[in-house]
Amino acid sequence: MRIPKDLQAHAAKHLRNHFPEALSSPDSLRLGWPLHPPTAATAKRELPMTQEFIRAWQRWPHQEEVIYESRNWSRTGLGTNSVPVRVVIDGAERIASAAGMATTYSHAVQRAQKIASIFPERLDFAHTVHRAYKQWKNLSAYDLHCLEPCLNWLLTHPDSGEWERAVPVEGVDGKWIGSHRRLLLTLLSPFGITELGLRRSDARIRLRYLNHAPTISDLEIPLSHAASLFPTKPPRVLIVENKQTFLALPSLSDAAQPTIAVLGSGTAAHQLHALNWLHQSEIIYWGDLDAAGFSILNAVRARFPHTTSLLMDTATVTAFRHLAVPDPGDGSATLTHLTIEEQEAYRLLFTAGRLRIEQERIPFTHASDAVHHTLD
Repeated sequence: MRIPKDLQAHAAKHLRNHFPEALSSPDSLRLGWPLHPPTAATAKRELPMTQEFIRAWQRWPHQEEVIYESRNWSRTGLGTNSVPVRVVIDGAERIASAAGMATTYSHAVQRAQKIASIFPERLDFAHTVHRAYKQWKNLSAYDLHCLEPCLNWLLTHPDSGEWERAVPVEGVDGKWIGSHRRLLLTLLSPFGITELGLRRSDARIRLRYLNHAPTISDLEIPLSHAASLFPTKPPRVLIVENKQTFLALPSLSDAAQPTIAVLGSGTAAHQLHALNWLHQSEIIYWGDLDAAGFSILNAVRARFPHTTSLLMDTATVTAFRHLAVPDPGDGSATLTHLTIEEQEAYRLLFTAGRLRIEQERIPFTHASDAVHHTLD
């Protein structure tokens, strides 16, 4: 019996939607498909068609997958019949076969095993490989050749500061890492790596003096120059994530401690480890109230444990929840460097419906008062 086209299409869709599970737990994958057998009235009216329907499914080579039910059609003169009502296919390999994707699935299994064997002792790495199927399914043979040495080099040099196109991995062209950053970061995530530690261009940082300002109070300079900006008595630092907020920050009085604002711009906050003088600075972080914002705060505090936060608490979440929008990020991650109060705010956003409150949505007067209260 040939596989019905609608069953084949359904199996293909099911496999594509559950490919990570098909790779990680192939035996647990199950596909159920109703056959919609004829009713008693239809069977009486179209007996040859009904008989052929039953015989066709009796010819199905995997009879253990066909569920039959007894149907009493005595009132129609057809007696009691064992009628196929449903097909249940167990296991990713069988579902792939029914979908006409046996070769695709076999190829994916082999490729997943090859990638997972880079770190064979790490079950979490294998799990990540399976989840990242869409990111590696179209890799070429050359890409697979590059993947293992690049992962190993990046794992052993997490903060190299090397130029992205100059990473000294033999046999890997200069553009490969840049073209596969997302995949590399995904596969390195089980090791706690959230940034590759590479320079993509001459990294720059934007600073704004909030008091005690020199002639130019808002400036952007190479990160390497910023590393030597404050050899003694470094100022207090307020890190903010959004440009609008950075520009709108109120000036502080000259009586207050010398303070500069740093524009973090999302992942730029991870570059701050290059500024050694931050270890002697008071650091305040203010980011979006969302999964990404708390993740960045967590990463900054991992580098600089003395970092405190501003407007990243339950009171702020509660006060401005009406301004929240859906958060595209994953707010379920465990962030071990948050304080108890920050953890509660982080969980509150997640449990309230995976929400985010963008930094610039907080009314300026409220934010300005908080800045003055904390820093002035």
